[in-house]
Amino acid sequence: MSGKYDGMLAVVKKYHAGQTREGGVKPYWPHCERVGLLLRRALENSGEGSAEQQENLVLAGLGHDLYEDTTISRKEVQENFGNDVDCWIEEDTNRFGDGQVALYAEKLKSVSEPALLIKFADLCDNYGTGGSALSENGYDWTKEFLWPILEKQWEVIKDLNFEQFPKTAEFLKQAVAVNREILEQALLQGQEKMA
Repeated sequence: MSGKYDGMLAVVKKYHAGQTREGGVKPYWPHCERVGLLLRRALENSGEGSAEQQENLVLAGLGHDLYEDTTISRKEVQENFGNDVDCWIEEDTNRFGDGQVALYAEKLKSVSEPALLIKFADLCDNYGTGGSALSENGYDWTKEFLWPILEKQWEVIKDLNFEQFPKTAEFLKQAVAVNREILEQALLQGQEKMA
């Protein structure tokens, strides 16, 4: 991994320090790292994009929640990681809040292909860790809060076309679909247990 990757990982750990996921039992930053690593795998698998684009996509995936969930300035990201990384993080940032799911989903229709690839990787990890969220946060929170947010985003972006990164997008879409199905089955099982 490059020095820039290590630098972004250090920034992510610093700014997300103290933040947790899955009922407060796990630190937040590993989610960001998984998103970056999934993007790296998808890009390596497809061979799409220049080496610089691939590196910047991985960096932006790693830092995708910085503007939404921390106090870092865009200037700090621009100076250390460049304009593409900054722009792609900003494109994926939900400035509306979790209560405005439809507004954020609508925004996703107009973001760049790289930003959409990051969103696919983010959704993949969020669906994938949803089973842990189910056990840690309970059925009601997962079904009534998390699931609708993920579903609205997925509904809007799953059928968008990609010209520059079609193979990468397909790889990530398939990964999202698998993790979505696993979480959906877990929710159905949880509903049956409650009945």
